[in-house]
Amino acid sequence: MYVLTMIGALLAYTMGTSFSTGQEFMQFYAVHGYYGAIGMFLQTFIMIAFCIVIFWDCRKYNFKNPKDCLIAYCGKYLGTAVYFYTVIYMYCMLLQLIAGAGSIIMEYFQVPYAVGACLIAALSIGSVLLGMQKIISLISKVAPFKVLLVMIVAIVSLIYAADGIVGGTAIARTADVLRVSDSWFLSFILHNSYAVLFFLPFLVSIAVDKSVSRKELTLIATIGQSVLTIIAIIMILAMVANFSLTGNTQAPNLVMATTYLPFIAGIFTIILFASIFTTISPIAIMVAQAFAKPRTLAYNFAGSASILFALGLSFFASFSQILNIFVSVSGWIGLGVYACIIFTKLFRKPKPIEDTYDSASSL
Repeated sequence: MYVLTMIGALLAYTMGTSFSTGQEFMQFYAVHGYYGAIGMFLQTFIMIAFCIVIFWDCRKYNFKNPKDCLIAYCGKYLGTAVYFYTVIYMYCMLLQLIAGAGSIIMEYFQVPYAVGACLIAALSIGSVLLGMQKIISLISKVAPFKVLLVMIVAIVSLIYAADGIVGGTAIARTADVLRVSDSWFLSFILHNSYAVLFFLPFLVSIAVDKSVSRKELTLIATIGQSVLTIIAIIMILAMVANFSLTGNTQAPNLVMATTYLPFIAGIFTIILFASIFTTISPIAIMVAQAFAKPRTLAYNFAGSASILFALGLSFFASFSQILNIFVSVSGWIGLGVYACIIFTKLFRKPKPIEDTYDSASSL
């Protein structure tokens, strides 16, 4: 049961606003047509390996948080620098999720952007006050509904596609839309490396639970990433096959739901909003933990203040622009982290955490 709960939590954490709306996979994969689906398939094997390496190394070397991992893989100075960038990165993710919530509510309900943005900010502050374990238990229960609805929308959109996969590919490859790279292969590489910074804090939060066996951790990584890949490939192909409809929108999946399944579009919008909550909640907690110890007045204040500041910043750029800027930069930094992990695994052996330095940070 624990394995299923954590797979659900992994799916819920991953399927936030950029995944559930389709905007992330539009910019990385769908803009390259069916070649993007090939890149997504290749990503599966790398991400499964990455998750297993982090899980097993956390156990073997007693890593307690992402800073431990990054210093072990990248060295004291570079690892510390990347750690502080990761804190900034998670904050940018918080900003992007707030912007996504505002965009979704505005696009479907035709209300001011501030309505959705302020509502998700208020829910995020509530998450900081509740704590990580309660949030993981909550978000794992939302995952099945998100998966089911995204799959229904994608499959129906594929069946009744406006352009077809071949026709959509031709449109996508020449369209003037936001894209991370002009190369489908480089987009696939950068999405993998960008995911390093996104997944690392969450993976460590799972691995530190010593009651979970290595076999269970391996199952969580393998099954969770495989399910994500299946969902993503079907979703990417649906966006490609309807590129004339989805290419220049903030929420491609919502556009397909409104076009082909208008009677569930309202429910889909609510599920998308819930998807943002399931991702933004642990991120808000991780950001707060970077500034103070959990369950303290300083922790509550730091978490709440950072969320409110991100809310203010979200009014100055669109969701798609925010996503494009920070994932592009983070992809290149994550690529460096990947190189350090590979070098460490091949040529040197980290010492257990007690033998190197005091582990104080908790992000």
